[in-house]
Amino acid sequence: MRPENAAFIGMPGTGKSYSARLRCEAHPRVVYLDPLDSAYAGHSARPGERWSHVFSAGNLDGLIHLIQHGPPSFRATYQAGELDRADRTEAIERVCAVVGGSAPRGSWTTLVIDEIGVMFPRSGAGAAAAVEPVERLLRVGRHPRHRVCVYLISQRAVDLPPTMRALCEVVQIRRQSERVDLDRLDSIERGLGERARQLVDHDYLELRDGKITGPLSAV
Repeated sequence: MRPENAAFIGMPGTGKSYSARLRCEAHPRVVYLDPLDSAYAGHSARPGERWSHVFSAGNLDGLIHLIQHGPPSFRATYQAGELDRADRTEAIERVCAVVGGSAPRGSWTTLVIDEIGVMFPRSGAGAAAAVEPVERLLRVGRHPRHRVCVYLISQRAVDLPPTMRALCEVVQIRRQSERVDLDRLDSIERGLGERARQLVDHDYLELRDGKITGPLSAV
């Protein structure tokens, strides 16, 4: 499997996080930043899902140590729900700074950021500071020196910055309903917003290499 950047967009309950985490099962090293604290058994986890390491909001140092000195393969989640905005920004910056080049030769690390509208809001103090290190990884992460791919998960199309979306090889689009989100999708291709509005259940559209396919049914 070739590592690739990906984005997953959709209203709550449409399967975006499920899909991202399912894809990650085939990846050797996963770092999952989760402001909803959902990635563990008993709380919205996919049946049978396993995490080798679960770090609380106060144990960012533990996550950093795992990335730098841990085993060749792991699936780690960092429960960022208790962090305030400044601490979330610091966590993103520190993780992005150490994840590049941390994987063994021939392997790679997948950095997943769930609820990007929470992890780096579009406005307010510090908004740009949180986005910049992630955008840098999207641009250079797949280089052999870094060996990182990035997954972004968002409830709303408008919360995914256009530059970040453009740096993702694949974008899964699930149901959207707000006019501003539909307009953002129409800026990609005319009529895409209406197609997203009409999606049902866990069906999605996929944007890859400038081509849109679907509706597709979730696995």
